[in-house]
Amino acid sequence: MAKTENLLEEMRSIQNAKRIGATCSVSKVMENMPEDESAALRTVFSDNSIDSMTIEVWLGRKGHALRRHTISRHRRGECTCQK
Repeated sequence: MAKTENLLEEMRSIQNAKRIGATCSVSKVMENMPEDESAALRTVFSDNSIDSMTIEVWLGRKGHALRRHTISRHRRGECTCQK
């Protein structure tokens, strides 16, 4: 049981650690958008009826190459800008 508790504690430490790395790609794109567009996109991110693939396609049409996995990670709060 002690090994399980140690493993759980180690995993929690990793999970709660500040993510270090480059600025989130989604944040970089949003910083370069007009304010009204980035505000609208933030609203879309919180709307679970819009999937990340749809957001990827829309961003692609605007000239931004972000993949749905990156968008999903941002939406879940697992990117570098969220920690």
